[in-house]
Amino acid sequence: MVVIATMGVLMGMLLGGVQKVRTAAARIVCTNNLRNIGFDLQHVADATDGTYPLISNLPTPNPKNLPTLRELLGNKNDGGGKQYQCPMDLTYYAKYGNSYDFNVRDFNRRGKGYSVAQVAARKNTGSDKVWVLEDFTSVHAPPFSGRGYNVLYGDGHVSNVQGIGGP
Repeated sequence: MVVIATMGVLMGMLLGGVQKVRTAAARIVCTNNLRNIGFDLQHVADATDGTYPLISNLPTPNPKNLPTLRELLGNKNDGGGKQYQCPMDLTYYAKYGNSYDFNVRDFNRRGKGYSVAQVAARKNTGSDKVWVLEDFTSVHAPPFSGRGYNVLYGDGHVSNVQGIGGP
């Protein structure tokens, strides 16, 4: 009986550890996805003097029929669109084919696209503080801690932002 109880305790500890490793791996995949999309988006911007193109933001209405992020970039580098899916997102990818949100508020203003440098100058900050892409939903928060988003910034680094809202 003692042996069975001990085995049960050890299995419980092992399964908890396995779940932590899975969560950490999913976070790394999401971070890499954001970086890869950011590289692809920067290549498009480099073709237009660093200016990001006008992009539709999901899940909002799109009266100007602008391309979505995925439509603009296509399924590069990933064999069918997996780079657009955060492994922890169980809602938005299934519905919209994309787990990530482009910062249209700062980069698409008054029908014009802007560069990271232009947005940073307008906000009087550095490119390391200007967010470009983020998770649609708060899927990277520790349990019972509120919200947590992976965010790609204008200088190319990805950070986990936690708190009441997104970046």
